[in-house]
Amino acid sequence: MSASGAAPTPVLALVPPGPSPSRPGPGELSPEGRRRMVLARRYATAGCVTAAVLPVFCAAAAPYVDDVIVLGFVLSWLFLLPGCGLALLLAAALGRTHDDLRALVMVALALVLGVALIGPASRVGMEAFVSSHAAELDAAAAEQVASHLPLVGAPILETSYLTDGTSNGRALRELGLRRSTPVRGGLRFEADAPFAPSLFYADARLDQARSTCVRESFRPIGGRWFLYECHARSGSSD
Repeated sequence: MSASGAAPTPVLALVPPGPSPSRPGPGELSPEGRRRMVLARRYATAGCVTAAVLPVFCAAAAPYVDDVIVLGFVLSWLFLLPGCGLALLLAAALGRTHDDLRALVMVALALVLGVALIGPASRVGMEAFVSSHAAELDAAAAEQVASHLPLVGAPILETSYLTDGTSNGRALRELGLRRSTPVRGGLRFEADAPFAPSLFYADARLDQARSTCVRESFRPIGGRWFLYECHARSGSSD
């Protein structure tokens, strides 16, 4: 047999190593998994910020829609915030990046800001409501003052009246006011809307009424109407 028919002898050569495909190490996410984690963090952050800010708008709109606005608070604080918050914490635990920490800080600041703005938003909403319903409120409140006067010039009865006992009371009830209480210089109205401040209607005929509040504050809205706040109550009405 000739040498040309023999099988060729393999030759070994040194070849520089090429780039090997990257594989995630133990406990690391793959590029696709990390991309999904980034998307989950963004959606969770947006949901938490929305849940923190939505109650501010609910408090401002509360005088116009009364108890229906409670659904907004329930949606924000009982469903959206816990759900998105848990998803955000889970994403931060798995990712452990600066972006995860930044998202947590952003949500915490939004929550603090949202809680702090509920009070001012409720006052702004009540001011807008009184201004837009001034004619109806003035007419019903004036009649309600007369119902607190047993006789002209007689001492003022220090009792609280449910406002739905008369026609003007029903009108006030439809406007979201549930009780009227004589205080010095006018009537105090309590609102049905959550977080809504009390209202004060000034009337000189009620100057003889006594207030159980040690310190009061009044913020003018327009006309005879004020936002009313009783900072402290005395132990007795004497």
